[in-house]
Amino acid sequence: MALRWFAGGDPCDIFQVHGVSHQQVMISVWRVVNAINKCPQLLIEFPTDHNEQLKIAEGFEMWYSSVKHFFDDVNDTNHRLCKHPGFAISFDEMLRKFKGTSV
Repeated sequence: MALRWFAGGDPCDIFQVHGVSHQQVMISVWRVVNAINKCPQLLIEFPTDHNEQLKIAEGFEMWYSSVKHFFDDVNDTNHRLCKHPGFAISFDEMLRKFKGTSV
C-alpha cells in the first residue's frame, strides 16, 4: 500500500482495493518512512559549511545549464523540422508543465 501511495496513488483508491481504512494506508506509509529513517545506509547528510553548500549549488547550476542547452537545441531542431512556431517549447515551459508550477 505504501509503495502505491509513494508512486502517487490516491489513498481513497488504495484503501478500497486493499479493504482497509484510510488510516491504515497512512500508517503503512509512515512505517516505511520510519524504517528508511532508521537505516544508517540511507542517511542523508547536508553540509553545514556555507562554502560547501555553494559548491553544490554551482554543480546544480552547471547541470541545469547543460540540460537547458540540450533541450533548447532539441526544440530548435523540432522547430526547423516542423516549421511550426508553436510546436517547440522552452526548457522552462517544459519544467513548468512537468511540475505543474511556475519556474
